[in-house]
Amino acid sequence: MDLTNEKNLILGDLKIPDEIKNEMTSDTVDNDREERSKAELNLFFSFDIVNSTKYKTLTGNWPIILKELLNYILKLVNRIQELNTCFLWRVIGDEIVFILPINNKNEITKAVDAIFEITQYITISLKNSNFYDIIEDQSIQCNDIFNLKTQDILSIKSTAWIAAINKKIESPYDNTYCDYISNTNDNPIRDFVGKDIDAGFRVKGYTQSKRLAVSFELAYLLMKYKKTNNLYLIDYTKLKGVWNDELYPVIWYYDGNIVTQCQKELLGKSEENGFRDSFYYNDIENNIFVKNYFNRQGNEKNKYCTLTPKMYESEYALKKIASDRNIEQKINYLESLCKNDITRQNNNINYGPLKLHCVVVCCNVTDRKLLIIKRGSEHSSNLHRWEFGCAKANGTTSLKTTVIDYYKNNFGIDIELCLDNARQDKQPIPIAVYELENSYMVKKGIIFIAKILNKNIEQTFRPNNSHTEIKLVSQEELNQILPEEAVNDFHVTANDVFNNFNKYFEKEELLI
Repeated sequence: MDLTNEKNLILGDLKIPDEIKNEMTSDTVDNDREERSKAELNLFFSFDIVNSTKYKTLTGNWPIILKELLNYILKLVNRIQELNTCFLWRVIGDEIVFILPINNKNEITKAVDAIFEITQYITISLKNSNFYDIIEDQSIQCNDIFNLKTQDILSIKSTAWIAAINKKIESPYDNTYCDYISNTNDNPIRDFVGKDIDAGFRVKGYTQSKRLAVSFELAYLLMKYKKTNNLYLIDYTKLKGVWNDELYPVIWYYDGNIVTQCQKELLGKSEENGFRDSFYYNDIENNIFVKNYFNRQGNEKNKYCTLTPKMYESEYALKKIASDRNIEQKINYLESLCKNDITRQNNNINYGPLKLHCVVVCCNVTDRKLLIIKRGSEHSSNLHRWEFGCAKANGTTSLKTTVIDYYKNNFGIDIELCLDNARQDKQPIPIAVYELENSYMVKKGIIFIAKILNKNIEQTFRPNNSHTEIKLVSQEELNQILPEEAVNDFHVTANDVFNNFNKYFEKEELLI
């Protein structure tokens, strides 16, 4: 229906100036367009552990190692500013997938650089065995770490692709999602479906150790945003269910400057970091696409081109494919979802469920000493300061189990919590409550008391980047630690425990 005529029916014979008519019509059309267009641009990216299946046959510690590696990836993703608005979508075996909402085109290039940096950083950490020195689980002892370092088998590969996500598919370029309610709680499980989602997972099969493969659409946007020199067209293949099973370009993203930066940080030196120099010596033997790529670099390169030679030059090939497959309209649509060129503040932060921070002051009752722990470089605050350790309880495991497991796994100590035995529900007795506020949330914590059950904990503890030292201290030794060498209220908490030792522990225990 003509919007102007519709409004004239409502307003009767009232004469309206043309300028006002045009403004009213424009406003209505804009509102209608806004109501219809709810698609959002999202960058999907995944990290896969290479050789995880083979690794499981080499060590009985593989569950711990793979879990630590996935947690390390998650920690790095959360730490990098360019990815801090992303959220974890799912973890399946040795694969972890994230989603980053995109507000503007600058976020795309920065995010891809960050994904590539994480890929290189972890690959180098595994190659030179730095990763094994940061494993926190104390069930793996020093001799186990030495054996793990000699295996040199694990690595990381990554993939990134882009997709327009809409609640309803209102454009041929949209993908959508389905929310499933589990039987155990009301939190929905979201699954994404659509052509670009399928294509992304297909592309994932054509990357390899330390490589970042990107989808065609993402590569095209990177080319438009001046990242052409970092795109390498390795070969072509047919992806099942993608582009009607016609040839699809295998494109890898590579930035030698980022590799140099990671090498200097982890190795203290840098090596030749051109793309051709970045391959392992046997990659040509192990990957037919790499073999084809290198064959095309020689004097007889045309001999190994199944398509015209220009189709192996990334910029030319991307433009040619986009034109031939009529993908330019799709690219324009994806770009239209980039709201503007100015990064805007994301006010819709996904805080996730509340985690209760549980600090435990662990006591050697016989010697009347407390366990104190020095923070390492992995923490985001209070680096290298003394604390008591902190477990994080959630809604899936009992508080007692969470706390006991944390101190066992992270510090190798067995503890017995001081419980409120007067209650039928015997829970740990809190001695204080605290809050820590940062720029986007307030952490809530409770402090408990526990008795240390095992001996020689200082000798068996294995330092790592999260915690570098533990020791048992008397009240006199505690007071020699300066306030700036410890976390907030460290001395207040410790002295309160020392002054009430007889209250927390039975007299028989103190006489043992």
